[in-house]
Amino acid sequence: HDLVAGTISIIDTTGSIDVSFSDDGIVEGNETLQLTLGSDKYGRTIPGLYTQLDIVIHEDNVAPVATLAASQNGRPTRIVIADQGPVTVTAIVDDVNPADSLSNDWTGTDAELVDSDASDNTFTFDPALLAAGTYTVALAVSDGTLTDHTSLALNVLAEAPVLSSENSDAHGLTDDVEGFGDVNNDGVPDYLDASTFAMNMARIIQARPGISDQFLLETEPGLTLQLGATSLAQGNGAATLDIQSLIDTFNVSLPAGIRTDAATEAHDIIIDGLYPGASTVVIMPQSSPLPASARFLALTSSDWVTVAAAQSAPGAPGYCPSPGSAEFHSGLNQGDNCISLTITDGADHDADGKRNGRILLRGGVVNGATAEAVAEHPFDFGGSLGMALLTGLAALGLRRRNN
Repeated sequence: HDLVAGTISIIDTTGSIDVSFSDDGIVEGNETLQLTLGSDKYGRTIPGLYTQLDIVIHEDNVAPVATLAASQNGRPTRIVIADQGPVTVTAIVDDVNPADSLSNDWTGTDAELVDSDASDNTFTFDPALLAAGTYTVALAVSDGTLTDHTSLALNVLAEAPVLSSENSDAHGLTDDVEGFGDVNNDGVPDYLDASTFAMNMARIIQARPGISDQFLLETEPGLTLQLGATSLAQGNGAATLDIQSLIDTFNVSLPAGIRTDAATEAHDIIIDGLYPGASTVVIMPQSSPLPASARFLALTSSDWVTVAAAQSAPGAPGYCPSPGSAEFHSGLNQGDNCISLTITDGADHDADGKRNGRILLRGGVVNGATAEAVAEHPFDFGGSLGMALLTGLAALGLRRRNN
């Protein structure tokens, strides 16, 4: 490479440097170029959360990376209106191997959506005959060796929202001017999204409708946060939902010993932009202080798992330290207002179960199983644990009779 130590000029919040790479003719596996940002000699700049960037130079094949964006009547959107014409979902694919030949496979898309165009790079469907609800367009992009999987949830409405001259997101433009499009593709309609035109806000998403100065979910710089399908279906532009919504949507029950009334709020979000298999951190302010024996349960396709790498910080109601802050301490501690979860692409808590550079995280904080909970509902266990317990009790009874 041709990069040397030097300076960078930052205008407003953005600066750039150019670097070129050349083949050294030596087969030696992946190499890493590390860049470190320091302060200027006058002490006028304050380093941010991350001051180091690793650029990985690959000598082998790298998987393509795909994202999806939907539009209706030329409007970028995640809200689809049944009587406003066809919807086109476009695949935006990046492949650092220029000689690769790519193929797109849309067959993972919900069966109700029928592709009416002849292009391999787009999926066009008519929503006129669809029932109101949330639908998913899915894409698998392959270079013949490696495949990237991605998807996009769309909320179909029978009629367009009626927007007024109110300013729901409190950032200057009225609702009817902003409209219900989704310029930044995060699942929050523009009229509810206070971060639509904000710089460097892709890693932040609001937990409550139209509130942009508190109760914000946050991940690391360089990544993006989006609403998951269940949050999108609420239609209020917020990542927070009642945990009962997850229970009803996926037809599951909470684990044995945990009652629904002992669970707090839940979230359904997508963290995108990771290197496949990488880990990241997400910060979640809590509406109420953490209870005793708290743990974060994530819902996969059909089961709950505990996110083990969890920390908490006192913070303040609605306000939390940034990712990586020393204010976070191991475990979820009673009375704290903030949690920090370390999550990994493709791990058991990633609901899509794939190492694809995006994490589907849905779940929330619950009270752990307590003696009081079990005493109140001694046989309300369900599933394999309940059967094992009943079988054990039956065997114990038979043994006593035989004795």
